[in-house]
Amino acid sequence: MIPITYQASQRPLLHVTAVSSQQAFTQADYGRLIAARPQAVITESVWRNDQLDVQFAILTRDSSVDRIQVSLKALSFNPQINTTATPDDKEAIPVDRVQEWFKIYMVKEVDAYAGFPGHGSPTRPLPIGNRRKAAEVLVESDTMQHLPAKHLQAVWLQAHIPEEVPAGQYQATLAVVAETQATQETQTITINFEVLDAVLADPRTFKNTFDIELWQNPYAVAEYYEVEPFSEEHFAILKPHMQKYQSIGGNAITTTIVEEAWNGQTYSKHETKFPSMVKWTKTTDNTYQFDYTDFDKWVSFNRNLGLGQKIVCYTMAPWTNQVVYYDQATQQQQAYTIDVNDDHYATIWTAFLEDFMAHTLQKGWKDAIQIGIDERGFDPKIFEVVEAVTDSEGKPFKVAGAMDSIVSKRHFNKHITDLSVGTIPIKESTDIFKDIIEERKQLNLKTSVYSCTGHSPGNFSLNAPAESYWTIIFAYAAGAQGFLRWAYDSWVEDPLRDTTHNAFEAGDTFLIFPSEKGTPNPQPQSSLRLEKLAQGVRDVNKLLQLAQSNPATEVAVGYLLEGVKRDYPSEGYYLTATSKQAIISDMETFRINIHALTKQALSEGNVIDPRQDASQWEEAPLAIPDYLLPDAYVSTIDKPTDPDHSYLGQPDMIALPDEQQLLVTYPIGHGAGPIVLQKSLDGGESWERQKTPASWAISYETPTLYRLDFTDGSCKLVLISGRPNWKGNTVGGWQMSVSDDLGESWTEFETYHPLYKGQDHWTIVPMASLVQVLDADQAPTDRWLGVYHDYNFVNYATYLTFDAATGQPQWSEPVPYLQDYRQLEAEYQICEVGLFRSPDQKTISALGRTQSHRHSSVVFHSHDEGVSWSEPQELPLELWGERHKAKYDPVSGRLLITFRQMIQLKHTDPAIIETDWLAGDWMLWVGTYQDILALTPGEYRITLIEDWTMSRRAGDTGYAGFVTQSDGTLILASYGHWDKTVSQAHVNDTLGDLCYIKQVKFKLADIERNFNKGE
Repeated sequence: MIPITYQASQRPLLHVTAVSSQQAFTQADYGRLIAARPQAVITESVWRNDQLDVQFAILTRDSSVDRIQVSLKALSFNPQINTTATPDDKEAIPVDRVQEWFKIYMVKEVDAYAGFPGHGSPTRPLPIGNRRKAAEVLVESDTMQHLPAKHLQAVWLQAHIPEEVPAGQYQATLAVVAETQATQETQTITINFEVLDAVLADPRTFKNTFDIELWQNPYAVAEYYEVEPFSEEHFAILKPHMQKYQSIGGNAITTTIVEEAWNGQTYSKHETKFPSMVKWTKTTDNTYQFDYTDFDKWVSFNRNLGLGQKIVCYTMAPWTNQVVYYDQATQQQQAYTIDVNDDHYATIWTAFLEDFMAHTLQKGWKDAIQIGIDERGFDPKIFEVVEAVTDSEGKPFKVAGAMDSIVSKRHFNKHITDLSVGTIPIKESTDIFKDIIEERKQLNLKTSVYSCTGHSPGNFSLNAPAESYWTIIFAYAAGAQGFLRWAYDSWVEDPLRDTTHNAFEAGDTFLIFPSEKGTPNPQPQSSLRLEKLAQGVRDVNKLLQLAQSNPATEVAVGYLLEGVKRDYPSEGYYLTATSKQAIISDMETFRINIHALTKQALSEGNVIDPRQDASQWEEAPLAIPDYLLPDAYVSTIDKPTDPDHSYLGQPDMIALPDEQQLLVTYPIGHGAGPIVLQKSLDGGESWERQKTPASWAISYETPTLYRLDFTDGSCKLVLISGRPNWKGNTVGGWQMSVSDDLGESWTEFETYHPLYKGQDHWTIVPMASLVQVLDADQAPTDRWLGVYHDYNFVNYATYLTFDAATGQPQWSEPVPYLQDYRQLEAEYQICEVGLFRSPDQKTISALGRTQSHRHSSVVFHSHDEGVSWSEPQELPLELWGERHKAKYDPVSGRLLITFRQMIQLKHTDPAIIETDWLAGDWMLWVGTYQDILALTPGEYRITLIEDWTMSRRAGDTGYAGFVTQSDGTLILASYGHWDKTVSQAHVNDTLGDLCYIKQVKFKLADIERNFNKGE
């Protein structure tokens, strides 16, 4: 094979050209694109914490190509916005540092029926013929094999822009490599994108501003993958599926309380196409019982992911007018037909609502529940029955409703907590809708817009992606606070090949695709339609933030929205060709205008940030003094000189039995990277790098280091490194290396527990703690308890032992040890738990980080060597932090805890009770064990070293190694951004900043003398 790089004078194998992301491209577009001059440059703009979406097309010419591969070749950065940078002005960014920003997708075509089958029959066969190709599925892959001659392949590139990146001009170069048996050819696509100095709010907060609600059908997912609904296998598939929904701003979840709420309109090969999550039983005494097992599993699963602040329950107005129950008298399923005007309607539904009220109150979900009513269910009787059943405060369940006529149904307005109105009635009665919006704002009630079958512009397989983007923009321009759509995932039989439905437009019932059947660890696959809906939701939230930045910008946003067209001419079921091009052009222009508005607002000095003006926030006061450690007690362990590897990460430290020999380990990089081992022979006064095993060159997680003292007097050292799903890692579990000679030599890494219950087991900070287990007489054993967590903030316990005959390490099967408090564990996002013993050794206490940042750190205790634990309780703000490690002062016996400080921010306006947070400096807390038990503030804190991280959230430090010596000397090591001047040149560039390892060494008595002197 002869590698060549395409030159303009040669005829290339490929025609590579940038194309609009607002348009879908199929083989039918080949002739038009091949005849046009290729466009090699794409220009875009994004905010920080935003997503870049671009598209280009690869076309083969007269011959086939064996293989194409697309890769990120280079990325450069110029901080000077609004200037033309020369090559010398641009700073090259190592590709491996940003590889995770970028994802490459091959766009897969599917068949789609071009007509409209017609509503009303769940048993109608699929229509035959009249198929067109639709560019739909985003298949994550950088490679395509065996492209025929005259073939078009669309490629979608997506990049998540982290909040921490600096604003400026970026240039990404993508290499497109084509291979045949004879040659290899490389072409490039350049993406010039400007990162504006504005921070987009976290999509998880969109529920408070403008969100997206897509009805889910977990039964369709279970049927497609042939797993038992709500089994462990099912939830393993659903987790990334629902996390994708969350990532685009979704939060509401869909539940069913009757069989066939929509009369079988979704596809299924089963007789019951959409089952009820609540099973009804009619007893022999003619009362009803309700089994919430499936409902509880589905709701708990989503709540643990942070979803389900709104739980919509369908429905008290089923399309079948039936309630299906198991009849104990006949021992058969019965379908009871009941009209809303039937006298028995109130009786049967009141029985359900009373039981459901008690159940959801017990679960703590009542305030999230909304009884769902779609277009056909607006009847006074239904609202009367719902409002008659209340809790102890006299409050009934909320109601969610979809309204298809705002003229005839307007009088129901005040009964509906969460109202969604279709695009068609809004267009027909714009003024009435505006009045409804204002009425509902006065009542603090939410109003959204929905789109469904028959709506144009639409969100179906054969619609342009721009139509989905327009749908969101139209909803916001109409005054809505969100968008609703049927449906997220009600798949047809073979969605990856044909999206045709027997009753609706192709693609109407789903926006996301499954993996191919039989794929290990199946992942959801997005669509162009879904990505454009998501982009619209992000852009609406940008406009909301812009409007809040100052009154003039708010007026400008209003003018921009006034220009959004309501109608585009259609022909049949879809827009005309002219209308399609018009909406594509209009939406491209709309996005350019958002860019211009942002630039204008920034140029006027406005802060565009979810917290708005930082001067409006102040630190919550603490109850104990905070002292700064004098520089005389600080020294440097390692400071990099290589500008391409300027980040040294989280260290750990142990002392050998003589207390003078110390070992410290840390990665070159943030969490992941080659592991460095250093040794000190003189209590940390000097350090020397040590030889390490070859396998330490690849570490995927913060390494932790422990000394194990055995009951026979021997000693082992262990270094443990997790295996999360990042940095190219494909195997779960954790790695461990062992030394039997006090660190002179080490075994190569060995991986443990890569799977948990048959699924990849992605671990984070194992072992966050490793404590020796005591027997019933409180004597040490040769058994150690280790703890860590996963991406879902499930905390696991596992025990380390060594085989008596071979000396080989053995880790027990991991067990989730906070399952009794799973809802709290998930809500608080407890992780990185630091274990330590009470002074009498009888209790293991645990200090937990709370990644939600809505709660202080927590403490919980075990009195049986980790078998069971007390319920986690929040600690005082003086101990709010991350990566706690605890030791006792050998002289005074006081408890010492090191951690990264977390700072609670309170708004200066007392009417605003919502709080915010910042990460702070490397901290040492001084107090007693009794303070931990009593949840009291402690004695004082010492800021060990100030960190100068220049990111919005600040504070990249505090993971520490901590040893004590018998004479009371404390030695601690941590990483951080210690050089203020250097860090000030790296605003929002945490990983590119200088970050290195420092040590502090002192005695409490010396420090306290200094404090007493006022120094």
